[in-house]
Amino acid sequence: MTSYSCPHCTTDFESEVGADEVIYCPHCNAIVDFPPDEELTPGRRVGGFEIVEFLGRGGMGNVYLATQISMDRPVALKILPKALIVDRPSVEQFMNEVRMTGRMEHPNIVTALDAGEDDGLYYFAMSFVKGEDLEKRIERIGFIPEKTAMKYILQISEALDYALKKHNLIHKDIKPGNIMVNENGEAFLLDMGIAQKIGEGEKKLHIEGSPFFMSPEQTRNETLNWSSDLYSLGATLYNMIVGVPPYDDTDVMNIVRMHSEAPFPPPVSRNRDVEISQQCVRLLQTMMAKSPLDRFASWEEFQKSVKNIIKPKKSASHKKAISTNTTRVIKNIPQKRRSFHDSSSHRVLVIREDKNALLPLIKTLAFFALLAVCAFFGMRYFMDSQAKKGLQEASSYMKHLSYNEADALMLIRLTLRRADGFFVSPSAKAEVLKGCDELKAAIDNKIYLRNTFDSNLNKANEIYSGAFEFLRKRQLSSAKIACDNVMIILEKLEAPTKLDKDKLDMLLESVRTMRSKIDEALSKRDK
Repeated sequence: MTSYSCPHCTTDFESEVGADEVIYCPHCNAIVDFPPDEELTPGRRVGGFEIVEFLGRGGMGNVYLATQISMDRPVALKILPKALIVDRPSVEQFMNEVRMTGRMEHPNIVTALDAGEDDGLYYFAMSFVKGEDLEKRIERIGFIPEKTAMKYILQISEALDYALKKHNLIHKDIKPGNIMVNENGEAFLLDMGIAQKIGEGEKKLHIEGSPFFMSPEQTRNETLNWSSDLYSLGATLYNMIVGVPPYDDTDVMNIVRMHSEAPFPPPVSRNRDVEISQQCVRLLQTMMAKSPLDRFASWEEFQKSVKNIIKPKKSASHKKAISTNTTRVIKNIPQKRRSFHDSSSHRVLVIREDKNALLPLIKTLAFFALLAVCAFFGMRYFMDSQAKKGLQEASSYMKHLSYNEADALMLIRLTLRRADGFFVSPSAKAEVLKGCDELKAAIDNKIYLRNTFDSNLNKANEIYSGAFEFLRKRQLSSAKIACDNVMIILEKLEAPTKLDKDKLDMLLESVRTMRSKIDEALSKRDK
């Protein structure tokens, strides 16, 4: 037995495998070790690339600095270990994922450039980033300053927003090790769903997400949306600023449970040596809320909050300087020459001059007042239309039979925020609130129908299993009664989704087939 330590979940374990076998962590199913392949020497060509130097051994194979010969540019070339090439379908699936990632063009995403096979070596080339990943940086310096960390996170959020909107992709494995930073302080997102897809048909090489950075919904194996990446990004930001992950334990399953059940850990409780602003703590609490509905409603809303924290604040001395300069300007305005004569006629003349002098000011004020009124009603019209548009988007999304309830509720929440704006008219607000209430009622009804459907389908399956057992024991009358009872349940069921309808139809077909066999057996027995 050989002792190993998983680099992903830090679990220690013992395993006895052959020299040519891949070693998987028994807790998180990630690759811990695999048989080393022979290192490629500088000057060797693989595909259209020439090896320059060996960079390191990663979780999915050896990585080299290479030159793309046709473009004369440096690339990172990853060579897959031969032990991980399970079968041809797995390799084809891997290549398809690389090609899909290659279509993504964003300044903060490490792009896949090419992939292929050459003389038994499976490779893929990525844009080369001269720097280090944040996991190594944290290990090297302890923690990353708050505003520097948030600048990195802001760039990564823009990459995730792009992947979601342009390609309908979510990452599912955000962590410091998947974020590279170059010498200019630019952050890059790695592994857009490539590595963990290899061999998915046979045996998963990685779980979807690192235990230290998993969202609560990931730990429960629920359907994920973009907000899961937001939670993982929050746990990553926490790790960067505090120097340690938000949750830790010797048992990886306890870490997983903490993400789902434990309260948010105050940063000072994890590391007393770091200083974090209250604004940043509140940002982390929102990002890492247990329910997706309590997190930010969109990537744009999150980015706005980050920018408000990292933008430079005007100092008190700067404000004082502005006030002093304004005062000086006012004092330097020339005063109208006054008459020193005390006759009433002169006094009347001076007063009339002052009134005439106010006319331009009055006209200017009237103009700006009219402009303000127009701006108010223009803004009201715009905000009304935005609130109504949000309602329409939520309603259109929910017309799809297989819509996700969490995503629908997120759209409703965003619409309600729009409707709560200062400029939104009372009538538009009332219309949107009424519409959102109706959509929420529809969601509640769908959830009720789903729960009812699942409960009755499970009951029908249990009775059907009993009927099968009766049939096996040749208790035909009892089997017939059981089948009839199942039919009564199933014919009253309303499937909430197409997938549920397929399940219902499949069970109905099975029951009808059994019922037909029972009738034939009873007929033969009676004869």
